[in-house]
Amino acid sequence: MHFVNTLGARSTGFEAVVDGTLVATPIQGSITVNNAEAYLASCLAGLGIIQVPRLGVVDLLARGEIVEVLPQCAAPSMPLTLMYANRRNLPRRVQAVMNWLAEVVGEHLAGDGVVSEGVAR
Repeated sequence: MHFVNTLGARSTGFEAVVDGTLVATPIQGSITVNNAEAYLASCLAGLGIIQVPRLGVVDLLARGEIVEVLPQCAAPSMPLTLMYANRRNLPRRVQAVMNWLAEVVGEHLAGDGVVSEGVAR
């Protein structure tokens, strides 16, 4: 399976860091999608392996609905960005969401620090 931002684009393939360098290995896939829900649903339907951020599948991994494969071939970490209107005085509700998000993400990533991994059903 392949994930691309724009349908019709070519997938970079399986990404992994080898000796400190990002390596993209072309792989064959029977389906190409451009949204995370379809990508994950395809995996859950048994159509192949996917490479996704751990944070998005931590519950599925815990329940055994998907399993980790090739943990030694983790992709590089992806940034997580929270965008908000630039204001001199940040509203409390925005600060509360920022703090909550940092706590939730921190809990999930504290274990091993791995953000991206290949998973399969």
